[in-house]
Amino acid sequence: MSDTKLKDVADKAGVSLTTASMALSGKGKISGEVVKKVKEAAGEIGYKRKSIRTRPKKKSFKYVVILHYETQSYLWNFSRPFISELETILLA
Repeated sequence: MSDTKLKDVADKAGVSLTTASMALSGKGKISGEVVKKVKEAAGEIGYKRKSIRTRPKKKSFKYVVILHYETQSYLWNFSRPFISELETILLA
């Protein structure tokens, strides 16, 4: 099946969704027996793990808010070069 989900693998293997995910990714402290059971279940139902490159990219935001008070102009004069550099980086 092409639309099998990780939850289907977890259900077939009799483990939690988190355990199935860690077993297939090789992360976490999962026993070899459980890893084998999860991988066999994945193979039986035709589960294919999506690569990171095929997953939709998460939207990121690049906003910085700086409040400036005229009464503290010495602070503004000091911080302006840093803010200019930050603007350059964020707008690149």
